[in-house]
This record gives sequence, C-alpha cells and structure tokens, in this order.
Amino acid sequence: MKIVFLCHFSNSLIRNHLDLKEYAFTNLLLKLLCRSSIRYDDFAIWVSEYIREFENHKEYEFHIVAPHKGMKRKFQHFEINGIKYHFFKSDCFFIKDVLKDKLHIQENNDYRLNRNRIRRIIETIQPDIVLLCGAENPYYSLGVLDIKNIPIYVILQTLLNDSKRIKMGVGNTYRRRVEHDIFKHADFFCTYNDMAVDYIKKCNEYAQILPVRFPTHYPQVILPNKKVFDFVFFARIVTKNKGVEDLLHATSIIAISNPNVKLNIIGNVSKEYKKTLDEIIKTKNITNNIHFSGYYQNIEETYTNVVKAKITVVPGITEALNSTVRESMFMGQPTICYEAPSTLKINENKQCLFLAKMSNVDDLACKMLFALENEEQIKQIAQNGKEYADREFSNKAIVDKLLENCKLIKDIY
Repeated sequence: MKIVFLCHFSNSLIRNHLDLKEYAFTNLLLKLLCRSSIRYDDFAIWVSEYIREFENHKEYEFHIVAPHKGMKRKFQHFEINGIKYHFFKSDCFFIKDVLKDKLHIQENNDYRLNRNRIRRIIETIQPDIVLLCGAENPYYSLGVLDIKNIPIYVILQTLLNDSKRIKMGVGNTYRRRVEHDIFKHADFFCTYNDMAVDYIKKCNEYAQILPVRFPTHYPQVILPNKKVFDFVFFARIVTKNKGVEDLLHATSIIAISNPNVKLNIIGNVSKEYKKTLDEIIKTKNITNNIHFSGYYQNIEETYTNVVKAKITVVPGITEALNSTVRESMFMGQPTICYEAPSTLKINENKQCLFLAKMSNVDDLACKMLFALENEEQIKQIAQNGKEYADREFSNKAIVDKLLENCKLIKDIY
C-alpha cells in the first residue's frame, strides 16, 4: 500500500538533507529593523515521531509530502531509512513574502501555488490513501481539495471552529472556512474530541471517525539534584489558549501565602503577547515570582529545564489533550491541568493528574498549593502518571492502530 502523509514539520535530520538558504543578508536587514532573525527550528515533533515509527513498517510504501521554508529549489526529493520525502518550496524572497502576508495574497488565491506543487507530487506518486495531518493549516491542507478518487484520512490536530477558540480569536474566518471545506471533502477522520466529531458530522453526514492518539516524543532527562523552581509551564509557542494567563493569576493567589514561590515559563512569546503577560505580572505584583526562560531550539534542552521544577502546570483551556501533558507524564513530573473528557479519562481508574475545574483560577491555585504542600502524595500521583503514559501513549501502539485503520479504509473505500 502506498501512503502519502501530507504534513508540515522540521527537524535537524531533514534539514541536513535539504539545500537551504542561509538568510545572511535578510537577517542583517532584520537586525537593522530591530526584528527577530529568520532561523530554522524543530517543530511539530509528533510528525517526526509518526515518521520514525513508519520506518519500522517495511510492508508499506510511505511518502512524506511537506512544505519547507528556505528551500533553494521548488522541489527536493530524497529517501531516509526507506521513507521517501518530497518537499516543496513554500516561501519566496523575503520582501515578497512580507508583501504577500500583508496583502493576504496567498489567502485570496487559496494558496494556489502550493496546491499546484502538492498536486504534481501526488499525481506522480499515485497513492492508495492520503493522510492529512492538520486541517487547520491552509498552506498545505488545502492540497487535499484537489484529490479525487483517493481516500483522505484527516488526523485532526485542533478544531478552529471550536466555540472557545473562536471566542479567544484563535485562527481567522479564512482558516475556519478552509477547515470546514476540508471536512466536507474528506471521508475519514481521526479525533477523540467529541465537539470535533459533532462539527464534522454537521459538515459531512457520511464522515467516518476512526480515532487514534497523537505520538509523543519520549523525553530523555536526567533529574537534577536540586529543584530550582516550584512550578513550570512549557509550550513551543506561549499563547492565551495554553492557559498561561490563568496560571499567572493562580500564581498571584499562591504568592499571598508563599511570597517566594517561583514559576518558570518556557517557550516562544511574541513581543506583543509578552506585553500582555507583563501587564498581568505587574498588576498582580508578582514580578519576582515569574521567570521567562524563552524558547529552546533543542527539545531535549526544554525537557532538561522542565524537570528543574517541582511541578508542571499546563492548563490548556481547550478540550484537547496537549502534548505537554503527555510529555510531563513521561518525565515523571507531577502534572496539573484542567478537567476535560480526555484528562478525566486518564484519572478514571487511578489518579495520574491533578485536575482543576476548567478555567477556574481559584481551583487551579488550590490544586497548585496542595501539590506544593504534599510532597509524598504528589510523588505517588506522578508515578501513576508515568506508568499510565508508558502503557497508553506508546508510539508503536499508536502507529500500529493508525495503519490498521488505513487498511480498513482501503478495503471499504
């Protein structure tokens, strides 16, 4: 069976095989303009984990199709460990890219250039099935709308048409419309989110739901001799929907009785959003309680700094089970997050997580304070969480189930 995996990701192994620009002149220009430089970072680590497991299934022919910024040529094709990679150029000269973003040129023509490049690659491969990882990213997800007579299996990363995300301003009208169009066009969907299932069924009454979990990178960490922080929050990009504002408010409550409490925030914070967070910190008088570590390009470095804290707090305010929750459990960290169907299920038979009521800052502070003051109890809960993660979040089991679903789809399509 030929399987196309349409996605977007980057890691050092891939970049070593790609012929990429150095952006020296562009970064000099950005520096003069006091703007952040362009750099190549690892991201979408769960995609890399899918692919790593695909390498163990020689009975399939896997083709990874993805955009990558900075490519010197329109297309670059290569093979690693039996997996065939097809990357297409998704950016232009810097100034031209800025103008395209400002004028919304790519949105106005539905990313026509990217779609043409995806179509050319897929027509060459002639796959039996196309797996789309993330409908909410139009610069590559729109490519599936041009696919006819091939089953499309959408692995849902998020739901932009979720009422909470709309209220928080996550995404925009255009991206939500793209997501809607893909739901109407595709046949099969992978999600555990009940709200997503309901929305998909409204768009497409014939849609079939075949859920599988996301893979999770297994953190390799050495525990420090001494903890530096009481709490840690981490994310690749720090945003409102990750619950960081709730966490700052909860920390301010704890600081009343524990004035020396320390929270470490790890992740990339935009300059504009940092102003919002700084205003909360200043208003709540917790400047001395908050430390921003910034973004680590190496994911293992992120994990090394996560375990320098006694307790992980990742209170995402959507229904999704964020990868940070799973990663924290793998690390054996006591983990606090919000109640959602996915987190409640984890605690069904044994307490593995500390759960606060969704978007309830007082309850979040209460759970954080309890964890801080009950060291022995939180150690046991953290151990329960690690055992659960090792058992339920195995990447081998996840990909085996995904491929089992692919065979089922091929048989019934």
